[in-house]
Amino acid sequence: MRCLVATLLIGLTSSSLGAQKAYNPNRPRLPAGADTNSAQSYYAWGLNQLNRNPDQAAAAFHWATRIDPSMAGPLYAKRVALLVSNGPWLERYFENRNVRKGKEARAIDTLQYEALIRNPLLNQQLNRIILEKYFEQVTGLMATQIRWDQADPAQIAWVAHSDGDYARAIDLYAKAIKAKPKDYDFRVSRALAFVQLSRYDSAAAELQLVLDELRKRDARDLIYAYDSKALYEYSLGMVYVRAGNIEKAREALGRALTEDLAFYMAHAALGDVAYAQKDTATALQELELAVQLRGDDAALRWRYGAVLLESRRFADAEVHLAKAVELAPFFAVARYALARTLDGAGKKTEAVAEYSAFIGRASRELDEQVAHARNRVNALKAGSEP
Repeated sequence: MRCLVATLLIGLTSSSLGAQKAYNPNRPRLPAGADTNSAQSYYAWGLNQLNRNPDQAAAAFHWATRIDPSMAGPLYAKRVALLVSNGPWLERYFENRNVRKGKEARAIDTLQYEALIRNPLLNQQLNRIILEKYFEQVTGLMATQIRWDQADPAQIAWVAHSDGDYARAIDLYAKAIKAKPKDYDFRVSRALAFVQLSRYDSAAAELQLVLDELRKRDARDLIYAYDSKALYEYSLGMVYVRAGNIEKAREALGRALTEDLAFYMAHAALGDVAYAQKDTATALQELELAVQLRGDDAALRWRYGAVLLESRRFADAEVHLAKAVELAPFFAVARYALARTLDGAGKKTEAVAEYSAFIGRASRELDEQVAHARNRVNALKAGSEP
């Protein structure tokens, strides 16, 4: 049972990053009228396809992340789609540790880690689909025939959580914890349910208990990859950010880096916190450290480049925004920031090219930026100053 919970919730760490690069499905055809420049459109269409056509759903989620690599939801959903697309393999995945250690499983589980470092408080409501497919394979029953009311409290809690009944899920997780007090994954789930109800103090308390338990185990047990204290400290820090407790957020994010100096997203989060507090110098310092640790993250390059742009450090901003565009050619907001950078630096020809590229890739949600880009293209062609 614990293996199922832990595998659903966390997945693997960054040891297998990059394993998904070989997966490159064709871009799905969206319904007529859909915004094909919108990551959200592909994400929503993928969710609609998930139960009946998980292969197409996975392709849609893949393209959502290509269009906006900063999104956590499509990465998590893509893992779900790839897991449930093959029932017999899913059964082996949960029941055979060697299967989970294999190249295919590690590539899939990397997606969970990548989702969680983007948003550790992600509401993982699709776990029910994995659970249903697994039980269908094991029992031979259809999901509609499964009597969840007769399952153990943890499984019923997952179902309630997936259905958005967070208060009931919290009560059921408490029963699961009482039955198995050292199975801390239930506390992680309970913390995420508390987050959905904006009960941040309770969420923080659950995560702190998880960290306390992990530190007790360090001296006596083998700690698996998904038992990352750095990830839990990072999650705790983001709970405090949500709660508006900036000092405790900084402390937790600092502890995440103490646990793992290479945990680059803690630096990025500290940068975001500093920027929100108008401390641009610290924000730039933390984002630079994050980029040094993980230079192939397009969304991170964009975040750093955007702060450099707002600081009018055009030459430095250009380096990082150009890299973001190179890594993610469909990432429209990165192109817009690069165009503004080139515009500010007086590179008119290059700015026109990037504004035009942005216009061709921008979703309808970016209409205001598109209008500005068109105005700047016309002005630059007419010889206007930045």
